[in-house]
Amino acid sequence: MIRAAQHAFHQDSEADLIDSILRDTVAVLDARLGAVVLADAENKLQLCASLGDPGGRPHFSRALAERCFGSGESALLGSNDSESSDELMASVLCILLGTAHRRVGVIQLSRGFRSMPFTEDDLYLADALAGYLSLGIECIRLNQKQRTQ
Repeated sequence: MIRAAQHAFHQDSEADLIDSILRDTVAVLDARLGAVVLADAENKLQLCASLGDPGGRPHFSRALAERCFGSGESALLGSNDSESSDELMASVLCILLGTAHRRVGVIQLSRGFRSMPFTEDDLYLADALAGYLSLGIECIRLNQKQRTQ
């Protein structure tokens, strides 16, 4: 949590902030895969960062990310809920990124069948980490906006 706060307030680049917090979140929660998708100007989710895929390609469920973003709530999903028979996504956390003013995007974390499924405690921790990422993104965007005016 302390590292996430440090990243949130000491990064000038949105990409660096996302990468740093995604790496820390994947490590702390022992996730197999992680991805961050952010909403563009039209509220369409765009992949910004991903970690852990053995083939090097982005690996996340767009349907789950869109469901989380649309509902405005983070979710803990098991293999029955994941809309995927993918062995790398047996347990999934979809964590809403947002501030009091708007939704920013989603962090998606997953574990495979050989790992213990995520718990409610994991969901709460991921939500807390997502709060730092959301705040950091908003600060960076406000600073960039202020510099261009």
